Amino acid sequence: MKKLISVLLAAMLCMSFVGCNDSYQHKIHAQDGFDIGYNTGTNDAYVSTYHWDGDENNMRIAIPESYNGMPITALGGYHGLGVPDAFGIELPEAYKNALSAEANLWGWSSVYENIESIETIYLNFNIHISKNIEKNTLSQLNCIYVGEYYDGENYDLKVCVVFRYTFTCDDENRIFYAKDGKLYYKEDNTLVSHIFYYDHEFDD
Repeated sequence: MKKLISVLLAAMLCMSFVGCNDSYQHKIHAQDGFDIGYNTGTNDAYVSTYHWDGDENNMRIAIPESYNGMPITALGGYHGLGVPDAFGIELPEAYKNALSAEANLWGWSSVYENIESIETIYLNFNIHISKNIEKNTLSQLNCIYVGEYYDGENYDLKVCVVFRYTFTCDDENRIFYAKDGKLYYKEDNTLVSHIFYYDHEFDD
């Protein structure tokens, strides 16, 4: 019986180490304006939120190749016990206040209906995909960013920000390539979907 208990405890301990190795840690403003999830057990990392400085002359985002020696292999991911951590762009508070002084609640939305009926701002960014990126795990590249006024009971939509993207890609990347500002898979030359590219327009 004692031997059986010892074996079970050893198995549970091994499982706990496996769980730790599979779990990513998350750090805000980790590198070059990015939040980063990383795992020293699997020796890889992902980029999540990019904190833009609000300078409209600085709208090129270069994905770093590595973080603390670990290759950055994904856009977005999950950390802890599965907390979603999407890749997207965060606007600085001063920029949001300039867009709408009334909006006191900001967040991402996948609801696009009637956005042309309110003030809609288009921001065009260039994203450079580094050589180590292998997958787009979780991103907000096809979502809008909305500012609302919330009075404690009701929401009143004030402004929508639509991010649109052009892409460049490191020639050494094994998975992706860029053509005419859009991102494609090398394996079958198909377009990477679920992205608002530079020519995206909403129907009125």
